[in-house]
Amino acid sequence: PWMGGVAGTNFYNGELDDMRVWSRALGASEIATLHSSTQVLEDGLVAKYALNTDAADSVGSNDGTATGVSFDSGYATLNGTNGEILLDQSMGDYWGSDASFSMWVKTTATDGMVYMVRESYGGSTKSYLASNIQAAGNVTVGWRSKQGADATQPAYAETAINDDQWHMLTYVRSGSSLHFYVDGSLEGTLTNISGTFLSDVPVRIGSYS
Repeated sequence: PWMGGVAGTNFYNGELDDMRVWSRALGASEIATLHSSTQVLEDGLVAKYALNTDAADSVGSNDGTATGVSFDSGYATLNGTNGEILLDQSMGDYWGSDASFSMWVKTTATDGMVYMVRESYGGSTKSYLASNIQAAGNVTVGWRSKQGADATQPAYAETAINDDQWHMLTYVRSGSSLHFYVDGSLEGTLTNISGTFLSDVPVRIGSYS
């Protein structure tokens, strides 16, 4: 399927670890520190999913629901067939203003939706934020506001992440821009973000719907 130029198949096949949500825009130096250290960055942190044994939120009460996911090795493994972690829609509402989301991924896949926040479908004026793996192993990000206004898109990361090594993906909304980082380095920016963003269905980690 396509989401505003973001192409991919439904399910992500690989590992996930350490997902975090902030109600503010992280700075570039903070993201670099987050990648290179175990610093938590508690300021504005509204949810943290260690994914060691389950999809529980250790900061708030926004526990995720995992299907087709195993937690045998201290991280989440999604099976690529029906594996997904669903978060409450409120975890997507933060994208209506400055916000940040970060997670670690490890995969050899050449497709699959990594992260998806959206409004229930019914027309071309529904908001979404979608990010998935491309055939070359890199990641792309697309955005549309509720009024149907697309950001400049899609933003493609140059760095391939399907080398079976751990990589940190970070998405940051700051004002009218959405920045995308891989391993602490800026890879792309969507601009012209405007209008209302609404998340009224579960946030999807590792699946498309």
